[in-house]
Amino acid sequence: MSLIFSLVSGIAGGLFRAGREAYKESSAKADAEKAAADAKPNVVTNAQAATLTEQQRMAALAAHGQHAGSFALHYQSQLAKATDTDHDGTISRSELQTQVVAGGGTSAQADRLYQALDKNHDGTVSADEFKAGMPVPKNAARAQILQVLQAAHAAQAAKAAQAGGSTPAAGSAPTIGGASPTAAASAQAAARMRMAHPVDTGHVLASLAAQLPAQS
Repeated sequence: MSLIFSLVSGIAGGLFRAGREAYKESSAKADAEKAAADAKPNVVTNAQAATLTEQQRMAALAAHGQHAGSFALHYQSQLAKATDTDHDGTISRSELQTQVVAGGGTSAQADRLYQALDKNHDGTVSADEFKAGMPVPKNAARAQILQVLQAAHAAQAAKAAQAGGSTPAAGSAPTIGGASPTAAASAQAAARMRMAHPVDTGHVLASLAAQLPAQS
């Protein structure tokens, strides 16, 4: 009886160890596949690399006493501000999903985008992570957006000058794209601000989410 018990125990132990090793191998394979997928370039990872380069460029300018504004970083901040509707400094899944669906995307696409933006994989997307993953428009779209953002900046400068009873000094504040508010820009600011803002956050995020590969 003891011999049979020992044999059964040995077989059971062997099966348990084999199962445990198989589970470890399966988990390791899944982790490796996820790491490979995370490392594979896509629109978000490309944007993250471009944002880091832009941040380094601005830091280098600041180190030499130059304080020009950055269209790219300002644009990304505007998208983050529009998405973070509760203003808590983080982008929740529901906030992102609301924008993506409003722009014509799906909940599944919003989830993929959220995972891609969560660079440190802690389950949440900070405002900095969100901004870093936003591609910046170029050429005509960039010029149109820059015009309205610069008009907004000029309007703020004009309002501050009016409140203070003086005109803003040249170079007194960072400007977008290196342009300074002028009297002409200030005069046109109110009219420009009545234009529909060319940045449709929902459309931008839905388009971005649609470019991410579906998970297998």
